[in-house]
Amino acid sequence: MEKVKGGTQLMICGYPMTGIGDKRMVATEGTIRRLASTDTENLFFESNINHGFSGGPVLMKDGNDIVAIGVVSRVDSISSGLYKWAVPVTEVRGEK
Repeated sequence: MEKVKGGTQLMICGYPMTGIGDKRMVATEGTIRRLASTDTENLFFESNINHGFSGGPVLMKDGNDIVAIGVVSRVDSISSGLYKWAVPVTEVRGEK
């Protein structure tokens, strides 16, 4: 997680509804906006995601590897736009 900083490029995967009864995995790109330190949902990112991405992996490239750095937890609708949050993998695994 020490390599994750504001501006880190991401790939987010999920299963949004794409039509009547049609669900398929979709991947989209995003960027870490900032790391918050107030609670466990501390990866604040910008991406074109919607309903169906919750619980999906947030991935980043680390050298030649693709690593999971978080899990999409929620999208908040605030007056100025949408805010996306993810729980870091360290919280999911219970690492300190």
